[in-house]
Amino acid sequence: HLDLLVSDIDMPDMTGFQLLSWTREHPPNLPVVLMSARADEALGRTALAEGAVTLLSKPVGVARMKTVINSLFH
Repeated sequence: HLDLLVSDIDMPDMTGFQLLSWTREHPPNLPVVLMSARADEALGRTALAEGAVTLLSKPVGVARMKTVINSLFH
């Protein structure tokens, strides 16, 4: 059982957006956090519009990841 999916947007065989779309079509509907080294406001808006919880700019610090996870599960 998974509680959270964290994925990069840029991957070799599919994009994080494609993975996000797949998770929306297949239960359970997991919260998805996307990450990208090219994160900006426009990409962040797209990620949220597609159903991601947030878009994190890489590199992601431990404190930032803890904040995101705590906001989802507390």
